Amino acid sequence: MSTLTRADVEALIQEARDSFQCLDLVERDLSGLDLSSFNLQGAYLRGSNLRGTDLRWANLEEARWDGLAIQSIPSGRVYLIPTPDGWYMHVGCWKGAPDELRRLIAQDEDWPEAEGEEITRRRPYLEAALALCEAHMADHADVIDKLRERWGSADEEAAA
Repeated sequence: MSTLTRADVEALIQEARDSFQCLDLVERDLSGLDLSSFNLQGAYLRGSNLRGTDLRWANLEEARWDGLAIQSIPSGRVYLIPTPDGWYMHVGCWKGAPDELRRLIAQDEDWPEAEGEEITRRRPYLEAALALCEAHMADHADVIDKLRERWGSADEEAAA
């Protein structure tokens, strides 16, 4: 199955709305798409390839997926996104793996869009969000293996 384009997803959203159905993107290749600000409310996303997909500001309310979205912390929305290459996160303008966020939280400088007392203020929220993400990852331990089996990893793609 080929990678969908942004226009394809927009058309599928409209089609689902017109027919009063939930958007079904199960096991679709959405890799690399900019879906920021898309209304994916109630969408079925399980098994989809979300590698490199930008979901910032997307409405994922009631979406059926294996990721996690956390609203309203000082650094912005938190998205924990399962990809064939592992868990990936968006926190406000920051992107990276959970371990990279853990390292950022531990340091007192070089935070994106925060310094000094603002870092001190944001740190406990990010620690709590990361703890929730870690619990979610543990509860969904098989997701990454299933995605890798279905879509392959970036390393496998590069070798092909």
